[in-house]
Amino acid sequence: MLSWNEDCIIYKIENHSSNFDFNELPSSSFEQVTFSDINNELIEINYAWIDPVRIRDKIISKEQKEVTFWLFKNEKILCSFANSESTMSYAINKLGKILSFGYTRINPFDHWVKNYFKKNNWFAELISVHIKTTPSAFDNNEIKKISIKSLSEFNYKSLFDKHTVTNLTFSMNNTIFYIDSVSVISFPNTIKESDILKILSVVIKEFI
Repeated sequence: MLSWNEDCIIYKIENHSSNFDFNELPSSSFEQVTFSDINNELIEINYAWIDPVRIRDKIISKEQKEVTFWLFKNEKILCSFANSESTMSYAINKLGKILSFGYTRINPFDHWVKNYFKKNNWFAELISVHIKTTPSAFDNNEIKKISIKSLSEFNYKSLFDKHTVTNLTFSMNNTIFYIDSVSVISFPNTIKESDILKILSVVIKEFI
């Protein structure tokens, strides 16, 4: 079960030509990998471990961390879910060693900017952007949300030319999701798991 206040990063699996072997997954008091079939084409993998918190090389506490992955078997795509990029980076590296695969990170933000922002024909509609701003005496916010409907075509393209866009907000069949400038995908807390699956299933088709 996923927590939708967590972020998602997508990876393409490489250097792995056979089926995944889940028969000898590590399990101890410090590290555990479990899996379950969501359907015939999708496996949920959970990687959990104990992370020691150190100060001056002395362990002062231990924190349990975990990352959930969705493995799209036919596409050889992994979607990882956690509350920080560093946690996901650690977990994908460990999982790659456990299951013997290489991987590359997929960048839907760059892909969308390159292929779709000038011709609004993606599967989802862009409804707003967040941009970097210079704080002033009247407004100290560094990030500003702008509705696409309020922008002229010139201003719309200018935002991307100046590389000020930090986040994109999309709507697919009235379901909202977000992609930031480093290609982390996130979702509203109220979204259904089935809607997340629908969105990610379409996103990954762009990269297979």
